Amino acid sequence: MVHVKQLLHTWETLPAELQQEVVDFAEFLAQRRAGKQPLGPVSDEEIGRRRREGLGELKGKIWMADDFDAPLPDFAEY
Repeated sequence: MVHVKQLLHTWETLPAELQQEVVDFAEFLAQRRAGKQPLGPVSDEEIGRRRREGLGELKGKIWMADDFDAPLPDFAEY
C-alpha cells in the first residue's frame, strides 16, 4: 500500500492535463501487460527465430559505391 499512497500523492500534485496523461499511461501498461505471455524461460529455437526476424528486408534497397574505401582527394595532404 505504500506504493499506492506514494503514487496518489504524486498524482495529486500534478496539473489536470498531466493527471490524465498518467491515467492514460497506466491504462496502456495494463493493456500491454494483458496481451503478453507471462515471463519465463525462452527456448533456443525461439531465441534464434527472434534474431532472424527482419533479416533481408532491405535487400536490394541499399547499395554502396565500388570505390567506397578509396581515399578522398580532400584529405590527400593528411
